[in-house]
Amino acid sequence: MKNLVRALMGLLMLLAAIVLSSCTGAPGCPQNGFGSGTPCTPGTPGGFGGGGGGGGVGGGGSNATPAAFVYAVDQNGGSTSSTSGTIDGFDLSTSAVTFKALGGYTAPTIPGVDPGVAMIVVNKKYVYAFFELTEQVFGWSIDPSSGNLKTLAGFPLTLQLNLPIVTFNQYNVTTDPGGNFMFISDSGANSILVYAISSSTGALTAVPGSPFATPFEPGNVTTDGLGRFLYVCLATDHQGTEFFGYTIGANGALTLMPSSPFAANVWQLQGDASGRYLIGTSGNTKSLTTIDDNHLYVFAIQQSGATAGAVAPAAGSPVSTQFSPFTIAMQPATSNGEFVYSFSINDTNTGFNSIEGYQLNTNTGALAAITGSPFGGGAIQPGKWGQFDQSGANLLVYSTVNGSGGTLTQLIPLSVASDGTLTAPIAPVTLTTQGYWVVTDP
Repeated sequence: MKNLVRALMGLLMLLAAIVLSSCTGAPGCPQNGFGSGTPCTPGTPGGFGGGGGGGGVGGGGSNATPAAFVYAVDQNGGSTSSTSGTIDGFDLSTSAVTFKALGGYTAPTIPGVDPGVAMIVVNKKYVYAFFELTEQVFGWSIDPSSGNLKTLAGFPLTLQLNLPIVTFNQYNVTTDPGGNFMFISDSGANSILVYAISSSTGALTAVPGSPFATPFEPGNVTTDGLGRFLYVCLATDHQGTEFFGYTIGANGALTLMPSSPFAANVWQLQGDASGRYLIGTSGNTKSLTTIDDNHLYVFAIQQSGATAGAVAPAAGSPVSTQFSPFTIAMQPATSNGEFVYSFSINDTNTGFNSIEGYQLNTNTGALAAITGSPFGGGAIQPGKWGQFDQSGANLLVYSTVNGSGGTLTQLIPLSVASDGTLTAPIAPVTLTTQGYWVVTDP
């Protein structure tokens, strides 16, 4: 019955994605220069296709001193007639002030008919991509000097999963901060799969007891910033009433916390680097769920004792926001502190609101708006979701904009100042198609 429900939900999301992708200015459609009358080109099922443009993967020459490598799913493999896809590679150089295709890069082949459901990077060494339709996991090692990807021994793996194909970033796959274990929430099977990650080969080995049955349908997952606990949201579409916590054993095995579940309507959670807090959003937005929720939720994590890992709302939570947060990006720990940025869809479903930024006080859990927030306009294009590189100095935003050739899917590199201010000193790259992507420092 769960699988049937999940399948029906997936079909509804697929239909919604098709509707959204065919609407002028809908999420996944232009949000820079709205009102220009340029129509949005409908995408392929799941909303990941038909991005148009394609200018970002051409050109040669590696950048001087790359600050980060970026890898993105290209369903067409650079050709609209191709049945094979590729993983396209880019490098971001803050010294050369450039962001462009990797020179001398050999793009690995992936299924061209599968939009994928996740990509993750582990310890700056390995990249993994997950494909639902072909039930495969691809894995590559990263050459730190060239950025080239090399297929890991034994990959691709066949892995039967029931993960949602959606038009925005979900976190059904995550790792602990140390890159020791991979956690996958299998929504259709009501279970969580856990794999040990070999630091030397990148091989994945199921830990004892995996998959771990759950008393609920698991959705987005995250660990605390120290990798001691796993937190799992319900797979309901922004209407959850609770989330669950697990203790992660030394071998990766999961134990449900006796204090679980924790009452809260959170759809997505992210752990801060100190391991003391979780920040979440319900993901509600009027354009998609008929109601806005202009709040971020902060939870304090019990650090020790019999209830270690249990959470409770931090002082001042929920925190009022100007817009209704859909997804968030949590900065890794830096000497400047920790910043969190939220991305949101406007109420008219014609684009995205400006990016809101907050600084987390790791002593109290308080969130304070960053001076100048929200950030938008000019070169700072808002988008659906963002990711940090490991340094925390670069925030990349996934966006769709109007261009002369139609709807362009772009990655916009933003520089994060010591006070959390965002600027856009480097021009974006245009992706061939929409889809998942990762960023990693060399």
